[in-house]
Amino acid sequence: GNLSFTAPLTAITAAVVGVILNLALFFAWHVWWPQGFAGAIDWVSAAITVLAVLALFRFKVGVMTLIAACALAGLAATASTFVKPPRVKASPAAFECKVWKTMELPPAAPNQRSGYTMVIGMVVGIYIDDRYVKDGMIDTGAMRPIARLGYMDYGVIHPENVFTINRPEVGPDGKVVNAKPEGKWDGQYR
Repeated sequence: GNLSFTAPLTAITAAVVGVILNLALFFAWHVWWPQGFAGAIDWVSAAITVLAVLALFRFKVGVMTLIAACALAGLAATASTFVKPPRVKASPAAFECKVWKTMELPPAAPNQRSGYTMVIGMVVGIYIDDRYVKDGMIDTGAMRPIARLGYMDYGVIHPENVFTINRPEVGPDGKVVNAKPEGKWDGQYR
């Protein structure tokens, strides 16, 4: 009953539910229609979604149990080359990493333990599906990756949205000698 507590909590709950619903619709759209609305619906993904909804609401299966079952049903694994854990077979790209360093992050408030650890990995192997390599370069747009944009925003990279900006050229003294190099990037980092 205390309005000064319940009103903000209600607003926060509504915002969180809105973000979750937004992400659910966004990811559902990209899973059910991987080529966009102009392409065909992925009926296998749609059927898995219907079965998951039935399991959750009709048969009261726990969320974690359902997530584990969906992972087992839909995410085929394949062996990695340099590390023991497998990678997701259907993924167009995968990094194989070994732990380089772990760091406990600072707490959000004084006199509290953080509870969060940052893991920094060293990439020891990279897998790229050959379908996404064009002229020796990775065609990122063709993969249609989901990008984290900031806040609660995500986006899908499409080939027509990808553009290139050359890095500034830096002299031996560390100062920029050419802020806007012209021409197409040759694939060499300097």
